[in-house]
Parts: sequence; structure tokens; C-alpha cells
Amino acid sequence: MTEDEKKLIDEYFTDDAYKKLERIAASLLGSSRVIGPNTVVHEAYKRFSTAEKLAPESDLHLKHMLILAMRRIIIDKARERNADKNGNNPIVLTLSHALNGVAPTALGCLQVDEALDKLAEQHPRSAEAFKYHLYGECTHPEIAELLGISVDAAFRDLRRARAFLIKYLGLAVKTPKSRNH
Repeated sequence: MTEDEKKLIDEYFTDDAYKKLERIAASLLGSSRVIGPNTVVHEAYKRFSTAEKLAPESDLHLKHMLILAMRRIIIDKARERNADKNGNNPIVLTLSHALNGVAPTALGCLQVDEALDKLAEQHPRSAEAFKYHLYGECTHPEIAELLGISVDAAFRDLRRARAFLIKYLGLAVKTPKSRNH
């Protein structure tokens, strides 16, 4: 890793950025405390600070790399736990922040990963957009920039991913309360 790359990582991992990443991980993990959000962020920082070559092109590109690292850490921990505990007490993800209008649902991390893999078979860009949205709370403009597409295309990709995941995972969609008195 070059000195410039180390400097970029250290600059990115300010207290505010670390807290934001920890908040994202906490939101994602919900009440599951099989793995703590601080553990996920710390592992990501460790991986980045000891990596041989990173070459991030911008802060957003570094965020993209961190999102993927955090996702990989959560999935790896879930697989380890699944192997060690025969599937008992799995790591769960809370999807309500990423799937607006869906009843609060906690799903097994590996179940979500499988659904994203299935989505990627049909719509790879939609799956990638949703990973950024779920694991990094990226906005539509950030997703558009990361994927090199328009904001409208990012919106459509997320809408497609949402519809696919709701159907594939059998999630209940909240219906708005009636205003009839």
C-alpha cells in the first residue's frame, strides 16, 4: 500500500466516519448481537489498513470498497457461525431501511445473500445497486456515480431489486392505514 493510500484511509476513518459506518452496521444487524457493529467496522478497517494494494480513486470509491468489505465480513461470520452451530442463532439482517413499505423483517444473512445472488443472475446491476443501498445506505446519486449510470436508472434498479426481493423472500408489504373515520 502506498503512503497516499494509507493517508486516504486514515482520513476517511475519522471518528465521524467510523461512527457513521458503525451506525450503518447497527441498523443492518438490528437486534442481532451475534456480531456487533463495532466488530464489523473494526474488521473492515483492519483489512484496509493492512492491504497490499487498494488504489481508491475517490472518497466514494473508498466507501464502495468498505461497503463490500463489511458485506463480506458479515457473510463470512454468518457462514462460520452456520458451520459451527449447525444453523442455530444465525446472524440476521434488518431490511426495513432498505425496503421501504415492507413490514419490519429480520432475515438470515445467508438467506439475503442467496436472494441477492439470484437477483444478480437476472439483473446484475440491480443486485449491485441494492447491495450499496443495503450495506452502505448509499443514496440514489451515490449509487448512480458508483455504477456509472443516471440517477433515474439507479432508482429503477432499486425498484426492480425491491420487487424481486419482496417476492423471492416472501415479505409482507405494509398497507397504508385508511383515512376513513
